[in-house]
Amino acid sequence: KRLHRVIYGAFFIYRRNKMRVFNVYNETQVQQMVDHIRQLEFKDGKDTASGSAKDIKQNYQITQEVKAAAPVFNDIRKLFFEDGMLSKYTTAKEVISPRVASYKEGGYYGWHVDMAVMNQKRTDMSFTLMLSDGFEGGELEMDFGDMRKTVKLKKGQMVVYPTGVLHQVNPVTSGERLCVVGWLNCGVRDQEDREALFKMSYEINRLKQSVKDPSELNQLNYLLQHFRRKLMQ
Repeated sequence: KRLHRVIYGAFFIYRRNKMRVFNVYNETQVQQMVDHIRQLEFKDGKDTASGSAKDIKQNYQITQEVKAAAPVFNDIRKLFFEDGMLSKYTTAKEVISPRVASYKEGGYYGWHVDMAVMNQKRTDMSFTLMLSDGFEGGELEMDFGDMRKTVKLKKGQMVVYPTGVLHQVNPVTSGERLCVVGWLNCGVRDQEDREALFKMSYEINRLKQSVKDPSELNQLNYLLQHFRRKLMQ
């Protein structure tokens, strides 16, 4: 079954401490994805955990090894490679090991740090795409060292943050927390460099709305492409 998607404003709506939330799907698009997922079989999430992580993880998953799940993961991959703000922000080169995750009542994932290397690829950023919002608990909590941030996404929203941040999924007290998670290998390795390039691109696009002659931005465009060339791996 093929999933049909119309591009739905993958735009930045929130940022704090190197974390951004984007709107990527509308309600109809989310429902299409959920309808497809409901036809598939979940496995114990502990199967993809290693070491002590097995003791702090209680959820169910569908991994990319399930061929019937390919339309879901392929649709999400497109989000990172189309010419939108999500692509500009992440500079994603590859989406690594995406999986659907279901946390039902009592489900959780305790404090942990994601693996630096998956499938022989460096993981630079992590993402969570929310497919449900009728649940209690289940917040994504991040520890940035100097402060903690709790994120409760709405259906169709995606949070993207640097891999390596200590984080947890709080216990779900009612309903089901259904989401897709995955990791990105990025063209720009350093988070601060990615942020700087994204801000420059954002400001250039903003200025385009106010200048009469687009050539006034030629030097800024030159600098943006110069630094992209320098920083992209």
